[in-house]
Amino acid sequence: MSNTTIIKNPTWWRRRTMLERGLTVITAVAFLACVLLACALSTILLRESERKGEKMPSAEASVGEKTESIPTQGPGRKDDLDLCLTPGCVATANSILQNMDRKVDPCDNFYEFACGKFVEESRIPDDKSSLTTFSVINDKLQEQLRDILDQPISDHDIKPFVYAKNLYKSCMNKTLIEEKGAKPVLSILKELGGWPVLEGSDWNEAEWDWKKSVYTFREKGFSVDYFLDFSVGVDLKNSTVRVIDLDQATLAMSREYLVKGLSDKLVAAYFDYMVDIAVLYGADKNVAKTELRKSLDFEISLANMSLPLEERRNATKLYNPMTLPELQQKFPSIPWTEYFTNLLPDKIKLRHDEFVIVNVPTYIHKLEALMSNTPKRVQANYALWRAAGASVSYLSDNFRRRQLEYSTVLSGRTEIEARWKECTDVASGSLSLAVGSQYVRKFFKEDAKKNAEELVLRVRKEMYKILEHVDWMDEKNKGCCSR
Repeated sequence: MSNTTIIKNPTWWRRRTMLERGLTVITAVAFLACVLLACALSTILLRESERKGEKMPSAEASVGEKTESIPTQGPGRKDDLDLCLTPGCVATANSILQNMDRKVDPCDNFYEFACGKFVEESRIPDDKSSLTTFSVINDKLQEQLRDILDQPISDHDIKPFVYAKNLYKSCMNKTLIEEKGAKPVLSILKELGGWPVLEGSDWNEAEWDWKKSVYTFREKGFSVDYFLDFSVGVDLKNSTVRVIDLDQATLAMSREYLVKGLSDKLVAAYFDYMVDIAVLYGADKNVAKTELRKSLDFEISLANMSLPLEERRNATKLYNPMTLPELQQKFPSIPWTEYFTNLLPDKIKLRHDEFVIVNVPTYIHKLEALMSNTPKRVQANYALWRAAGASVSYLSDNFRRRQLEYSTVLSGRTEIEARWKECTDVASGSLSLAVGSQYVRKFFKEDAKKNAEELVLRVRKEMYKILEHVDWMDEKNKGCCSR
């Protein structure tokens, strides 16, 4: 489930979908190319002004007559000078100049020189907790995706495109969402094993198994990382190989807050939010307070078992490869082959000697002990709360208003994001390949990939040149950086 206001531990990059990661990289590279072009343009403008004995033109002049009158040939100029004066180049140059604070000496503070005006003059919208150049790019991306998903379904649309558009339209149908209320989620919670805080004495403890619950969460499209983070990624020491990666749980609130317990005002706000959402789903408030307090204590235990962020900066420390047999021997309470088989696609077959990267082995040791000493009802209340909380963004306004109150305490955000933005995130997050394919067909220029690759190669080439001349790095480390 994407786009919830609950704070999570993963980095901003890991929270992005594959589509968002790909488009962000492409956009960032294109933006860098525009920056380089703009710098070249600014240099040419400056030289031309100096030649004529004039001051450097303002940003406004740069996009007006002055820009277009720059000669590309003449005395003292190279005949092969290729100056970009397309609307895109000129607009980007203007944007960069508008963000610059030219009163600052770049040798004293280059960041303030390059971005001073952006920091000083930008205003954070009420529906956001921050504003960056990346979020500005993302806003433009969302508008483009909206343009795609808003189009009527045509006879030429293949099935994945139809699914993406239908998903977007369903998300935008607030009338039906208000009419159904929490019923769709309550039905799913039943299929997940039932939420004890709602089920009361009818909840069947004998049927609960936290590992099997993870498999069901996977089938229903929920996160499988509430107890133990599972992913498949590139082997850091061999980028041609993909490996299973095990890490500490993804928490509903940052570890740095949870470890402080209820004495912290943000943790207290989180607990109040848990109780209020449970009540909106139909729980008795006093029962919710009692049961979810134990659920919160369980999550705090997970936080205390986890490595803090400052200890996760050493990638070597987090690289602990094990084969499946070794993993089973070290952590015998979890049937690892069954666990991975249920979380991976059916077509993926595990080898007996499959390698698994275990980021924090001590966490799994402690998790085994914690699960054996924690009542099943507490385990289930925690897991089902996480699923119920992740669903709030897709529910009726009474849920959304309470979510916003909580978000205001956490981040200062005072308005709910526009519905169409949320729905583009839902569609692109759930059907990234279908949405990405439509985006490429409509907005991606044929030579864009080639230009981006060429830019990356040039940047890499210049970096190698810099490495050759640095005097603070020995030859061994230079060689490592060059590989």
